[in-house]
Amino acid sequence: MIQILSVATAMGPCIPSDANNIDRQAYQAWLAAGHTPTPAPAPPPVIPSTTGARLRGALTDAQTAAVDKYLAGATPATRDYWVSGYRGAIPKDSPKLARIAAGAGLDLEAWFARVK
Repeated sequence: MIQILSVATAMGPCIPSDANNIDRQAYQAWLAAGHTPTPAPAPPPVIPSTTGARLRGALTDAQTAAVDKYLAGATPATRDYWVSGYRGAIPKDSPKLARIAAGAGLDLEAWFARVK
C-alpha cells in the first residue's frame, strides 16, 4: 500500500485531511507549538472586459464619429483590433483600447462606466 504524504497543487502543497497522514500529523503538531501559516496571497485583480459592440453602443453619435476619425488614420493593426474585437472580449487595460480612447478624446474610465 502506498501512502500519499502530501500533494502538490498549482497553489502549493496540500496536506490531505486524513488524521493518519504523517504530513497532517506533523502540521498539526507544528500548529499546536504556536506556529501560524503564512496566509495565501491575494488573487490578482479581475480586469474588466467587454466587447467592441458594447463599447461602440456606449458612445454618443459625436463620440462614434471621433473614434471613426481616429481609426481612419490609425495603423492597420489598430483598426483590425477594433474590428476583430467587435464580438470578442476587449480588456479594459488594453494598450490599443487606451490609444483609441485617447486618440478620440475619450475618457476610458467614463467610457467603460457607460457600457451596458
